[in-house]
Amino acid sequence: MLARYLKAQEGVKVEVWGLGPGRGPVADRCEELAIPWKSVPLHWGIRRRYFHLFRLLIRFRMASPDILISYTRVPNLASGLLWRLAGCQSMIWNQADEGLLLNRSFLHQLAVKLTPHIVVNSYAAFELFSKTFGVNSTRIRFIKNGASAGVARDTRESWRERLSAGNERLIATMLANFTVFKDHFTLLKAWRRLVEYYHKIGQPPPLLVLAGRLEETAASVIREIEVSGLSDAVRVIGYTDDSFGLLQASDLCVFSSRSECYPNAILESMQAGLPVVATDITGIRDTVGADGANWLVKPGDDEAFADAVIRLVGDSEIRMQLGELMIQRAQSEFSEQVMCRHVAAVMASALSCEAS
Repeated sequence: MLARYLKAQEGVKVEVWGLGPGRGPVADRCEELAIPWKSVPLHWGIRRRYFHLFRLLIRFRMASPDILISYTRVPNLASGLLWRLAGCQSMIWNQADEGLLLNRSFLHQLAVKLTPHIVVNSYAAFELFSKTFGVNSTRIRFIKNGASAGVARDTRESWRERLSAGNERLIATMLANFTVFKDHFTLLKAWRRLVEYYHKIGQPPPLLVLAGRLEETAASVIREIEVSGLSDAVRVIGYTDDSFGLLQASDLCVFSSRSECYPNAILESMQAGLPVVATDITGIRDTVGADGANWLVKPGDDEAFADAVIRLVGDSEIRMQLGELMIQRAQSEFSEQVMCRHVAAVMASALSCEAS
């Protein structure tokens, strides 16, 4: 999103580098937008880390960028350690979560210390850098996530047919990779309560769709679905390159998580006009705002989660009203253009500071 903006609106020559051995969906998107990309393997394991950092340094020096803009832990750490040695004018570290994987080890502290500009999207991350790492607040900039409206690759009808949902059955979707930071298990407990409730009243329960990369918790989640007898009520579809199409085929966003800033999955669901039932943690509450706060539940409370879903499923008027409010909030508070302009301003300031 940012690369597209910088290229089209600011006339910047942009390349997207992925620190991995192959290509993925981001590479496909780059090619659609005619943005050059590279795959540069970087192994962060202790035995191979320094060799890979040295190799990345050589690649940086050959490319000779004016500024590095990094995202996620390993690219942030590598860029923080290498940008000066690579001859870059400046570097911006983007902290897209609360710093869950950062620690006080020597390399982490050194990378943060060497980084001239840090962008955060949560107050928790701001405090992490200012208090835990002692970063001067003038080096930290708070910028909310931006969300684009998205384009569906497939129709609502095709998606519902693929999910065997028919025309009438309600679909609740959680977009989240299967990691320890998400709480799929509380959601599954809530869904077991839903199944029991709808069985008692003689109606089919909403279909729960879990979409995201199948990472470390995927096997346990799938096993829990089978053990709990939820196979007819839950679909695990893994990664999809048509998240917006899936959301347009859905009636409700559900999101159970342990830690979030401004989760893109919820922002995308809001852009699609879905009401949101989610965990009541700071990042999610700030995302949905006052209008969505009544549908947030205490972390780990599967009974309250199930109750909130049942209430929304039972009132189509409230679902529609809340969905409209979510669209309005996403467009006003989490504009793609606003986010990109803010980051571009940080870039201009960074390059200006280094030049002076």
